Amino acid sequence: MADVLVSRRVALIYAVGGTEVALAAKGATQIIPIVFTIGGDPVKAGVVASLNRSGGNVTGTSFLTVGLGTKRLELLYELVPRASVIAVLVQTGSAIAEEQLSDLQQAANALRLRLVVVAVTGDADLELAFAKVALEGAGALCVTAGAFFTSRRDKLVALAAQHRIPTMYPRQEQVAAGGLMSQCGAVLSPWRDVRRPHSQRGKTGRSAGRVAEQIRAGHQSQNRKSARPPNP
Repeated sequence: MADVLVSRRVALIYAVGGTEVALAAKGATQIIPIVFTIGGDPVKAGVVASLNRSGGNVTGTSFLTVGLGTKRLELLYELVPRASVIAVLVQTGSAIAEEQLSDLQQAANALRLRLVVVAVTGDADLELAFAKVALEGAGALCVTAGAFFTSRRDKLVALAAQHRIPTMYPRQEQVAAGGLMSQCGAVLSPWRDVRRPHSQRGKTGRSAGRVAEQIRAGHQSQNRKSARPPNP
C-alpha cells in the first residue's frame, strides 16, 4: 500500500495505525514527507533518528502508550487485589508486543502475580481469547497497545462485559466506548514546527527543528459507571 502511494506521487504520507505502518511508509520512500502517529518509542523502533532531530523525511507524534504496562498492571491489581492471575491480550506479529510483555512480566513478578498471555491474529480469535481468559481463571485482563485493539474497542468492551472480567485498556477511546479503565501517556511530539505551514512551508516532515516537549505525567481515565469488579 505504501508503494502504491509512492507511485501516485502524493505530496505527503500520513502513516497512522501503528509502528508497522510508519516503518512501511519509511521503507517505501526517502523523498516524500511522512508524518506518523504511533503508540511506542519512535527512536527505539527505528522510525526516527532522535526526538531532537527526526532526520530524513519522517516526523510525527507518539502517544507513549507502549511504555506504561507496569503502571497499568499496578492500577489493575489495585482495583482487583484478590486476583492472583492476570491475562494479557496481545496481537500476534505486533512489532510492539514483545516490549509490552517484558514490562508486564517484570511488574507481575514484583507483585507476585501470574500472567497468562492470550494471543490473537484477527477478529475471529477474539471470542476464543476471552473464553481462554475465563478458562485460565484470570481475575482481570490487561489489553496491550496496538492499532488493532483500538479499532476493535466496541467488540472488546462487549466481550469484557459478557465475561464479567475487569479490563485495563491502553487508550481513552476504549473507556469512552464503555470500557472499565485506561492508563495512557501524554503526546510526545518531535515535530512542533510542522504545525506552522506558513512559517515552515516546504519543510513539512523534513526536520524536527526543536527539542521535543517534556513528557507529561501519564493520564488515567475511568468509566465510573462500570469501574467496579464483579461480585465474587
